[in-house]
Amino acid sequence: MNGLTPATDGFDKLLKGLKDMPEATAQEALKTLVARETLRVDAQRDERAHALKKQGLWFGCLLSFSMLIAAVVVGLGGNTTLAIVMCGPSLVALAGIFVIQTYNAAQTRAVAQTTTQALTATTGPP
Repeated sequence: MNGLTPATDGFDKLLKGLKDMPEATAQEALKTLVARETLRVDAQRDERAHALKKQGLWFGCLLSFSMLIAAVVVGLGGNTTLAIVMCGPSLVALAGIFVIQTYNAAQTRAVAQTTTQALTATTGPP
């Protein structure tokens, strides 16, 4: 049930009391209970979505910083080609997926083209 738990205590009390209530009052009581349960379940769903989004943001930031640090270390070690690739489309795609939570293919292609130009300027034509 997606981690959403129903609150049965109010429902059980209401069912016991419905036998003694007139029909119109019982219908109003049920409507009130359903509305309250709907609000509670929506609040649980929103809380879970917020927690997942926050977790994705932290993971994306950690991954992006790790890739940047690794690119600097690799670049200082003399392998500039690998450093450029690590800072290029790979970083933009991963940051886009985890932090922004969207994937823009056009933006990734533009970064890949810029990365190719930077690689050609750094290493010469193939």
